[in-house]
Amino acid sequence: MPEPRPSDVATTVRTAWEHCLERQDVPDEENFFQAGGNSLEGAELMAALSRTFGRRLRLGLLIRNPTLRGLTEQVEHMLRNDLAPAVRTPTTGTEGGA
Repeated sequence: MPEPRPSDVATTVRTAWEHCLERQDVPDEENFFQAGGNSLEGAELMAALSRTFGRRLRLGLLIRNPTLRGLTEQVEHMLRNDLAPAVRTPTTGTEGGA
């Protein structure tokens, strides 16, 4: 899988964030939890991002980086430096997909 460009990562994180909180036009410095998100929604957000990027992105990443900007920067960093393990696909049981 080719590495996503930083702008693609930012757009993807923003779209998933807005979908999860059911809001649009979220400021970059908005705190996910102060904006009404809870841990279950946070887990759903991170699961969606994990599926999209094919990398395991844990809830702790959001907890440590609760702003849209902070989370985006960390996801970009993890993808760029290959710091997140590949997601195991349930159908094949292999790392990273088909």
